[in-house]
Amino acid sequence: MNLTFICPQLSGNGGTEVALVKAVNALVDQHDITVILSSTPSNPKWLGQINPRVRVITNNFTNSLTKAIYFGKLFISAWSNDHFIILAANLIKYASIIRRYCHKRYTITSWIHYSLNDQQMFNADNVLFADNHWAISSSIKEQLINRGVSEKQITLVYNAVDEYDGKLNQIQNDDVLRLVYIGRIELDDQKNLRELMDGLAQYSGKFTIDFYGDAADLSACQQYSEKVGISSCVRWHGWVTNPWDEVLEKIHPNALVLTSRYEGLPMTLLEGISRGIPAVVADFVGYQDVIENGINGLSYSRGNLVMLIKQLERVKQTCWSSTLVSQSTKQYSLSAYKKRLEYAVKQISRS
Repeated sequence: MNLTFICPQLSGNGGTEVALVKAVNALVDQHDITVILSSTPSNPKWLGQINPRVRVITNNFTNSLTKAIYFGKLFISAWSNDHFIILAANLIKYASIIRRYCHKRYTITSWIHYSLNDQQMFNADNVLFADNHWAISSSIKEQLINRGVSEKQITLVYNAVDEYDGKLNQIQNDDVLRLVYIGRIELDDQKNLRELMDGLAQYSGKFTIDFYGDAADLSACQQYSEKVGISSCVRWHGWVTNPWDEVLEKIHPNALVLTSRYEGLPMTLLEGISRGIPAVVADFVGYQDVIENGINGLSYSRGNLVMLIKQLERVKQTCWSSTLVSQSTKQYSLSAYKKRLEYAVKQISRS
């Protein structure tokens, strides 16, 4: 089957890139795969992880018109046996409009990596123009159903995490709460680090927190950490290609923290838990697919600082089993993921 994955602008450092690599590499043995990027990633190293049998096309559109022309030509020239798996909501609608007016017969699948609700990046209703949908979390599946999509049109594929067989996290037995955050450094908007720092400012015990990730909002975050009086407890590492080795060898965290307003199914969360690191997360859409409260982490109601502080205290006091934490990600293994993807592709052919 001819499968063409169409992606929005990607930095090269996010979870979407990780998910894309795993998906196309899992499918390339059975299908002809093309990946089209709307721009050249600022960090293109991740492209080297894609199987060389996958055709990768990168673009650098100068404006929205050149982008529209490029994808217009692509859809107009498509054959009936072409299948587009699109990660950008606006392009889903565009592909549907061209198909209708040009009397084409290709199929369109949505594969959105964010919650459809609680975000301002795209018009979620544009996703409804797809013939079928790959949902990366049960919550996104529910959101689609609530928008009128038939359950028969949705395949719950989740994401995959590499099976980790190395040394698991070893939590230090002392009076310091050690936390780690891995992701985009963003004071407000999606990542909501202001809430995390507000909670830590009111935490009564000793703590350290290590931040790893793109520094798009670093200055604002550093200034805010100083404002709330926690800067001496914070370490900023910037983008690190593989932070997990450093985290496991030097930090030995009590927990990974994620105070996001919205997510899809965070790869960082799966990767951390697979290494035996419990998590403290906000109740963003999709967290329920990963977090088993008291088994591999704890959740709190977003915006509730009292509850956040309580869960930070609880994660420090709990005697976690790194083995049990790690084993909770079994359903996200690559072998299980590949089976779900193959089933999803079969559903495309029945559209």
